[in-house]
Amino acid sequence: MKTDTFKGVIDVNEKGEAFMYGKNELMYLFKSNPGKRFYYTATTKRSSQQNRFMHKWIGLLADHIGEDFDKMKRDLKVKSGMLWEDHVNEETGECWKELRSTASLSVEENKKFLDWMQRFAAEFYRYELPNPGETQAIKFT
Repeated sequence: MKTDTFKGVIDVNEKGEAFMYGKNELMYLFKSNPGKRFYYTATTKRSSQQNRFMHKWIGLLADHIGEDFDKMKRDLKVKSGMLWEDHVNEETGECWKELRSTASLSVEENKKFLDWMQRFAAEFYRYELPNPGETQAIKFT
């Protein structure tokens, strides 16, 4: 049996409105296969825009305190406590924790991490990270 695969992106805003990318290709797939049944799988992976935004914030905060980007990112992951993953060696029973990659964050986990990062920057470094669409971070006096 021949299987056609379609991959696209649907972003849903806070109001629940959906915006689809790749709609023309999907409609072509439907029209070229009349009478067929289609199956779909929905995933909640964060967008590249969300990823760029998170990295922009990390860079702004690193610049603000004079820190290296990679060290700042690791420190934020550690301090947030949100990215630890438990591991167990099945043979020995040994347990340990490792930091997850931020690439593994779901949309919701990414939102929680960004919310935490914004609060942390304001409280710990007295630095207000910009909201989406803003261009300049604010230093408290």
